[in-house]
Amino acid sequence: MSIEFSTLEQRSLAEVSHAFNMAFSGYFMEATINEHELSRKIKMEDLRLDLSPACLKEGRIIGLMLNGLRVQDGCKILNNCGTAVVPDERGRGIAPEMFAQLLPTLRSESIAKCQLQVLDINHPAIRCYSKLGFKKNRFLESFEGRLDGKILQPDYLFCKLQINRSIRDLKSWWDFNPTWQNQTESILNSANDFDGIELQVNGESLAYGIWAKGSGRLIQIAVKPSHQRAGLGKTLMHAIQARIPHPLMALDVERNLDNPSTFFEQIGMRKIFGQWEMKLNLAQAPG
Repeated sequence: MSIEFSTLEQRSLAEVSHAFNMAFSGYFMEATINEHELSRKIKMEDLRLDLSPACLKEGRIIGLMLNGLRVQDGCKILNNCGTAVVPDERGRGIAPEMFAQLLPTLRSESIAKCQLQVLDINHPAIRCYSKLGFKKNRFLESFEGRLDGKILQPDYLFCKLQINRSIRDLKSWWDFNPTWQNQTESILNSANDFDGIELQVNGESLAYGIWAKGSGRLIQIAVKPSHQRAGLGKTLMHAIQARIPHPLMALDVERNLDNPSTFFEQIGMRKIFGQWEMKLNLAQAPG
């Protein structure tokens, strides 16, 4: 049976979402998506379906790779936002072949770097990406938990955070650079899908948090550097929980090897999985 490779820009959202669900079934972490969620993901994560390869067998998508593209620090960066192959076709080299088929296009588009995230327990995928030239960049952890929502410092003022371009100025508060889905670009691309608060003392903003509406998924949380380690982060987290009926979930937290006990563990959340972020300089890619 013949296998062919194409890209996804001529495929309907219904077909792509169905293929996504089939490919991620029985995976280490199953994921499902509907047409509306896929449309939102395309907008939020700057997905380029013309740069997103698919493997087809008798016209049916058996593997796909969703890629986003942004310009950061003057360089074009391609981010793999999800790669999967249907269960009965795994282990046949389809994922690396999809990337190999895409490489000439990436070079013609002057894309400088590629990056992705892979579960730390997915050793076959890590070996596969390593052979393609990807190198481990940093370790990321994700946490989940429900807090009691009690405000520890009742004299603090919590105000609604305006989700607009001014949040770019909060970058100096970060302890690490957010991953693709948590970057400020993702927030601004779909501002109506997010909510946020800021913690103020005497009219000064000292901490902020942003989360996805309708869920407990935290996108960004930070405390002003001059006021860190004073309990503001913990207070902010409880204030966020008081506004959300769902357990909180913090995805893609960079692991600090010098301090392995993270803030999220200290406030009672549990680690749910770990991932490696891997990067490839296209100038060093084989082929």
